[in-house]
Amino acid sequence: MDQDTWQRAVRRCETLLATQTRLVLVHGDLHLGNVLDGGPSRGLVAIDPKACVGDPCFDAVDYVVAGAGHEGVAVRCRQVAAACGLDENRLYTWSQVIAPMAAIARLSRGGPEPEIEALLALAR
Repeated sequence: MDQDTWQRAVRRCETLLATQTRLVLVHGDLHLGNVLDGGPSRGLVAIDPKACVGDPCFDAVDYVVAGAGHEGVAVRCRQVAAACGLDENRLYTWSQVIAPMAAIARLSRGGPEPEIEALLALAR
């Protein structure tokens, strides 16, 4: 991870925060491991919240980034944004912000190199 990639993510994050017009309650740590099947009566259940107020797109980032590869993120952003009434461009930019952190997490766990490279490409 080079300094330019990290600084680009910081600038994107600052821009998103400065242009945020709507705040909502967000889970704060919504990823595939924090959603369980509660059965037919409950449906999906989100666990382990880090409840905070933020951008409506933030909680959806892990769902568009996880295993999507660079080309897949844009497609997932379009689909998730349409399904959830989110701003597709903001969701994509949040994905670019999160990508370097996701790459670091995968590096620390010895994740697959193609996935790490895809995340770094997304961050550029």
